[in-house]
Amino acid sequence: MKFCLHGLVTISMIGLGACSTLEGITSDNGGRVSVAKPSPTLEFSNSDSDPMARRTQADYHFAMGETYANEGQSEKAIEEFRHTLVYDPDSAMVRFRLAKEYVRVGLIAEAIENAEQAVKLDPKTLDTRFLLGAMYSSMKMYDKARAQYEEAKNIEPENADAQLYIGALLAEEGKYDEAVKYFEGLTRNKKFSNTYLAWYYVGRIRAQQGTPKSTEQAEKAFDKALSAKPDFSDAVLALAAVYQGKSNPKKAIDVLASFQDRHGPNAHVAEVLAPLYMDQEKFDQAYQQFEIAAESDPDDLNVLLKMAHILFTQKKYDAAIDQLEKLLARVPDSDKVRYFLAAVYMEKGNYDLAIKNFEQVLPTSQLYLQAVVLQAHSYRATDKKDKALLVLKEALKIRKDLPQFYSSLSALLSENKDYDQAMHVIREGVERFPNNTDLRFLLGTLYDKVGKIEQTIEEMNKVLEVNPDHAQALNYVAYTYADQNKLLDQAEAMARRASEIEPEDGYILDTLGWTLYKQGRTIEAIKTLEAAFKLKNDESVIAEHLGDAYYKNQMTSKARAMYKKALELEKNEQQVTKIKSKLMALESQTSKERLPASKKSK
Repeated sequence: MKFCLHGLVTISMIGLGACSTLEGITSDNGGRVSVAKPSPTLEFSNSDSDPMARRTQADYHFAMGETYANEGQSEKAIEEFRHTLVYDPDSAMVRFRLAKEYVRVGLIAEAIENAEQAVKLDPKTLDTRFLLGAMYSSMKMYDKARAQYEEAKNIEPENADAQLYIGALLAEEGKYDEAVKYFEGLTRNKKFSNTYLAWYYVGRIRAQQGTPKSTEQAEKAFDKALSAKPDFSDAVLALAAVYQGKSNPKKAIDVLASFQDRHGPNAHVAEVLAPLYMDQEKFDQAYQQFEIAAESDPDDLNVLLKMAHILFTQKKYDAAIDQLEKLLARVPDSDKVRYFLAAVYMEKGNYDLAIKNFEQVLPTSQLYLQAVVLQAHSYRATDKKDKALLVLKEALKIRKDLPQFYSSLSALLSENKDYDQAMHVIREGVERFPNNTDLRFLLGTLYDKVGKIEQTIEEMNKVLEVNPDHAQALNYVAYTYADQNKLLDQAEAMARRASEIEPEDGYILDTLGWTLYKQGRTIEAIKTLEAAFKLKNDESVIAEHLGDAYYKNQMTSKARAMYKKALELEKNEQQVTKIKSKLMALESQTSKERLPASKKSK
């Protein structure tokens, strides 16, 4: 188990500040002058015997090294610092800065060599020892790392960092109990003022161990850290993480919200608290926390997008659009913002603006697929199916590597009852992606629509070869067998398997109930079909099937109610006629049952 204590014993030591050696370069008023961009006409003496010239050269190259380092150009910084050593070979500071930049480019051996030289040149500077110790630790040279931290503690006995690094190193070695004992010892040391940090690291160690017992110990340690320093945000965040790990988001929210009320606003706490509120659908509170995070970092586009998402979820479309338009003005090339803006326009019903923004999402974008599909949907919503088809056809020409374009185009063609063209498109997709179950399933349904039942079963079985647990393919085959009144045992087994995979699917339960009905197991069928209708009470076929089962079991009043419900829901004229005939037959039988015995024989 790798342990790293909040950047203590890590290579993040490269973030330590460096004192400038520019003692000779000052402005007239004694202040430091800018040397980031020295005059190109500036000339220096080449005389090695001139101390002032050597000092000037050293200061110049050191300043350039610092400038490059601050700009993140470590390789150029290294070149300048090495050049500095030509004129100032005994500078511990230059060696220290070289070590930091070598770490940044991943040359740890060179970094260690220069840090060791810096320690020899200036044994009293703690920052150098801390950096060297961190590098030794990263190379698992724990004894050498410990020696640096112990020496730092000897130089400055009350230095909190040195003492904390020693405990962190023990944890890094996996000596968790020893590390905890060390940190707890620090809390009892009256000369150690940062007891809150010691308790915090005890908590970090125990939390990382991950056992129920250690988790409880972590919780107590973080509580003690907060008692010692109530405004210590790292501790409250760690405590909230413990509660989340224990599946107690409410307690995590409570502790973070309380911290914000007493010691906030804190941006880091807000970044954690906001998503927790989102999960609980407390959108107003989440929005407030995102506002805190956004104020701290106005350039964090993800936070601003999440705020827009909350407004969208709350159906505050105008506010969401305003937020996204402002974002888009700042980052006009952001496909994520553009896509989200289009989606909000679409949800609002402003399809023209939705289409305008969707069509600006480039084919190279990860959002291109969704943008095209929703653009086509927007055209369909405005009865422009021809344009929807055109959009999908053009997209398929550009991105044949996306199987969803084949299925979307085929589905729209099928909706237009252009089954031949729909099958042509989907077959192309299946040829390119033979193991894509979605494409094969769609091809099977198309065969069903044109009455090619054998091909339907064949394609569904191919789907099941790739994915035996494809619930919809299992259901399709089972229903087809039941409707044909054949292979009913196999149909029942497939329907039951599909129901195990998707127990809340009303259509699958309907298939199972219909299979039982076909087997003559009417009571079982009624129970199953009632469950299906409960899950899907707006589907005519399920109501009709339940009516059939009631009718067969001579539950005429319930059968009548279900047939009437099926009539209300059915839109297909042929099916309406079929259901009406069943209802008439039921009424006719009921009428005969009500006749006196003397009339029935006549």
